This record gives sequence, structure tokens and C-alpha cells, in this order.
Amino acid sequence: MKPSVIADEASFKRLLCLERKRSERTGANFLLVLLDGNEKVLEKLAMPLGKTFRDTDVTGWYQLNSTIGLIFTTLNGTPRHAIKSAISTRVAETLGRHLHADQKQRVELSFYFFPEEDTGGSYTESRKV
Repeated sequence: MKPSVIADEASFKRLLCLERKRSERTGANFLLVLLDGNEKVLEKLAMPLGKTFRDTDVTGWYQLNSTIGLIFTTLNGTPRHAIKSAISTRVAETLGRHLHADQKQRVELSFYFFPEEDTGGSYTESRKV
């Protein structure tokens, strides 16, 4: 089982910056997923989300106590809609195991694919989970 390590805000943003530079240099895709919510809800989710995904994925505080970030690398050419669907499902399952229904409604999920395309920026979508 993957050890649950949640990067602090400074470490997470440093890793995100390095990943963006690598992506711009090599053209390799990666995905940043942000979960916004209130402090109590996100504190319940941080550790479980850290255990939910692959060892190569990074979970941390994008903004301490208000936004959890997930960095997914090695996307291997998988279509964006398939990645988004799989991650949304896994996040929803994790929320279902750890939050009450009213708490789940307070979490918003946003997707940012990199590198940014010439079409005006990264693909972004925000929605309630």
C-alpha cells in the first residue's frame, strides 16, 4: 500500500513548478487536479486521497486548509476525457467513504492539463463532485 504523504504547500508548489518546466521542455503531459472546500472537509480528505492514487502521483496542499492539489504524471497518451472520468470516479468514491452527503456538496473539483496548448491555454473544467 502507498504510504500517505501529503506535501505541505511550499513543497507541493515547488513540485508543481518543476513538473511544469519538465512538461514545457519535453512536451510530456501531466494533470493538476484541485479540490476546493472548507478546512474541516479537506482535512478529512487529505490522507485518504494520498492513498488513493499511484506512487508516481503527488498529493499536497495547493493552498493550506482550502485547496488540495493532485499531480498526475505519466499519462501515456490516454485521452483527456478518460483520465478525467477515472479520476472523478476515484475522488467521488473517496469522498463517499469519508464524508457525509452535505459535506460532499461543498467540494469542487477542477482539472488543468499541461502543457498548455496553443488554443488559448490548458483545458480547465470545474464542477461539484
